[in-house]
Amino acid sequence: MSYLGSVSIRMEVRQEMDKIVLHSSNLTIIDAKVINSDNNLEIKSWTINDSNQFLILSLNKIVNPGENLEVFITFGGYLREDRKGYYITKSTKPTGEPMINAVTQFEATSARFMVPCFDEPQFKATWQVKLTYPTGAVGLTNTIDMESIEDGDFTSTTYKRTVKMSSYLLAIFVGDVQFKETTTKRGLRIRVYADPKNIESVDMALNASRLAVDGFEELFGIDFPMEKIDFVSVFDFEAGAMENWGLIIHRAELILGTDKEIVEVVIHELAHQWFGNLVTMKYWYQTWLNEGFATFMTAIGQTFIDGNFSQDTFHISQQEEARLKDRYRPLRSVAFDKDGSVTIQSIYYSKGSSFIRMLEKIVGTLNFYEAMRNYLSQNMYSNVKEDYLYSALEAVWKTNTNNETTLSISEFAECWTNQNSYPTVFATRTPEGVVLTQNREAPIEKNYTNYDEWGYKWDIPIWYQVAGEGSHELVWFKKDQYELEIRTEKTIIVNAESYGYYDVIYDDVSYQSIARELENNPTLYSMSTKLRLLLDLESNAYTQMIAPHSLVLIANALRNDEFPIVQEYAQTILKTTEFMINRLNEQNNEDLKIIKGFSTNTSKVLRKFYSNPSEQFGDYFKRNFKSDKEFCETLRNERNEEVTNQLVDWLNTNDSSGRKHIMGFLMFCAKNKDKVRGLVFDPSFDWTALEKSRNIQFLKILNRRNIYETREFRKFPSNEEYISRKTIIRIES
Repeated sequence: MSYLGSVSIRMEVRQEMDKIVLHSSNLTIIDAKVINSDNNLEIKSWTINDSNQFLILSLNKIVNPGENLEVFITFGGYLREDRKGYYITKSTKPTGEPMINAVTQFEATSARFMVPCFDEPQFKATWQVKLTYPTGAVGLTNTIDMESIEDGDFTSTTYKRTVKMSSYLLAIFVGDVQFKETTTKRGLRIRVYADPKNIESVDMALNASRLAVDGFEELFGIDFPMEKIDFVSVFDFEAGAMENWGLIIHRAELILGTDKEIVEVVIHELAHQWFGNLVTMKYWYQTWLNEGFATFMTAIGQTFIDGNFSQDTFHISQQEEARLKDRYRPLRSVAFDKDGSVTIQSIYYSKGSSFIRMLEKIVGTLNFYEAMRNYLSQNMYSNVKEDYLYSALEAVWKTNTNNETTLSISEFAECWTNQNSYPTVFATRTPEGVVLTQNREAPIEKNYTNYDEWGYKWDIPIWYQVAGEGSHELVWFKKDQYELEIRTEKTIIVNAESYGYYDVIYDDVSYQSIARELENNPTLYSMSTKLRLLLDLESNAYTQMIAPHSLVLIANALRNDEFPIVQEYAQTILKTTEFMINRLNEQNNEDLKIIKGFSTNTSKVLRKFYSNPSEQFGDYFKRNFKSDKEFCETLRNERNEEVTNQLVDWLNTNDSSGRKHIMGFLMFCAKNKDKVRGLVFDPSFDWTALEKSRNIQFLKILNRRNIYETREFRKFPSNEEYISRKTIIRIES
């Protein structure tokens, strides 16, 4: 599993030097030489600095600025097995025999594991690749092939030179694969490669990629700059996918099949072709620019495929994901692996996207996309810092809106990118209006509390909606303000539309008035506004800051909301509150009576979906649920016997073909041990070995004892009956 390679690097000298330092690690350097115009330059010696992963070429004389050099290096290496650099990925042939392919993964700093090079993002270069590989295999890289020469057991293929790009975007694949192909409106070739036995499973990815490329080219006003885009499915891949320019590598389960997550990942990687590849961060602590934008653009990319896709729901899910993870490093930071390589942090994706959405809503959507087109066109094939983005936004915002605000987007941004965590805004009703204060309430891991550049205070854009009005307003709560007063006698809902990356907690009086407003004028408030209100309640339910009665008031007001997802979260909060009250043995509690009354009606949440007894599973599933995960959550919340019985009936019909594993999974979600046990061991269902194995795993999980986490149920100072009570609660996880 070894290989030989050679590289030539042409460069211009910008300052006086007597050595050349490249990145190289775990390679054997066979030979190295350098040529200048006078042909009088030599490499005296070369040394390898393992700790810094440097290859240092010492020259025989000082080279002056303005000279052009070319370095030639011959080297050797081994295909790795740690999914970094150039490594082995295993698959199986249609006959069942094992098959070995080779693939690269260079992000963040692993190009140096395959070839000596300048391996940092700002060292952009054009690359021309020539591969020699076993005849009969397929050799791929970033660009289209120009010439192939077969010589017995090996074939050599030379590929076109790339556009200027960073080393981490270089990619190679060699293996036994087949492809399906499509073209975009303007003729760009797109292929999806997979091992032969899975080639019929690439259609969803292929169709989504075509629509997404057409949409992004029109939105950004910049065509994809090379002649082809290839996607390749591999089974051994650390990330979900990698956006290598023109050769995108996917983990097999995220490109094969019809799961909707495949579409999301395909769009994300295609968004990177502009955000990350065309315009690249200068260094790794700005990686959130790459990943934040690719995640943010995934929402609008989804609308190219599905016109009914809810961008708002997508962005809210990113906010929630970010809040769960936002207790370690801030956006503008870098982390390293044990071997010294840079690691990509998950917070870059969700928090980066959530922060970018705030920027969009501050400057306005039309201004935002005009600024993005300027940002991309002005910085093509270059490296950027965050200020390049902020300048592009401010220029358009102030020009198009005659905005005379003293707000600096750069200053605003630093609160959010340089500090970890996020603010909680407290809203308190006074005779004159509503007073807002801010504080960091979210937990931070103990080794990450030093990212408090502004004492965990933020410049917060406060979007609020006044009762009875269909629109919302924006005011600023600056980090140097102790409090912000919004003067109005009417009820207000803060963080309307869930544009902001912060949560809001109201006093009891405000919760009461908000509940009345939601009951009286439910259609004035968007799904996003109502969902954000519920999510903030849910995330703070076990703190001492919200009384159970307030939880019940809001959830009860939204129990019959027009949006199913709002109904679902209202039900979740009621169940959470019921659990809390039951643990306190308050059987006569008035809130508990409200919850019990609601529980008798909750079966409608599921029953309204199931109205036609002759409907087949596939049609029922497609009509009511976006994914098996959504169906599973519904069954967990409502263990509806009628629907679980219908799943069993469907399993006995021809309609179950190809969907039996989903139905087994859904039976597990319903937590009906007897039904699952019957399904697993009933020979009439004709399970395959894999399906039966999965179902047995489901059954084992169901038979495990519940896991409990012990927490202290703290006082609720605004509810008199709870003031002196201190109880240990076991919360079911």
